[in-house]
Amino acid sequence: MMPSELETMLPFKHGALTQLVTMLPFKHDALTEVATMLPFKHRALIELATMLLFKHGALTQLATMLPFKHDALTELAAMLPFRHDALTEIATMLPFKHDVLTEVATMLPFQHDTLRGSDNATLQA
Repeated sequence: MMPSELETMLPFKHGALTQLVTMLPFKHDALTEVATMLPFKHRALIELATMLLFKHGALTQLATMLPFKHDALTELAAMLPFRHDALTEIATMLPFKHDVLTEVATMLPFQHDTLRGSDNATLQA
């Protein structure tokens, strides 16, 4: 799966995926590992894992950006063996549409005030 194909699956604007790849200097092992645990199609997560250098904290935000059922995302958040603070941090970094982040923030079982507070003020399409 090529980056362009992944971009068509993600709920935000085109060139954002390439920009995101260059912005996140994390390790990707955790992303692949969790992808095998998801109760829904996860091919995109596995493919993204080979492209992104992810570390634990970044996994949550990426999961919330993918077009999967929200109940599964909440389930995933409860399964993650690491802190979820990175979700609010990345909200200030993303150079693309953030409507889905704001929407998911209200469903995640952890602090998300910072994410909602960043809406429109910090994140501009």
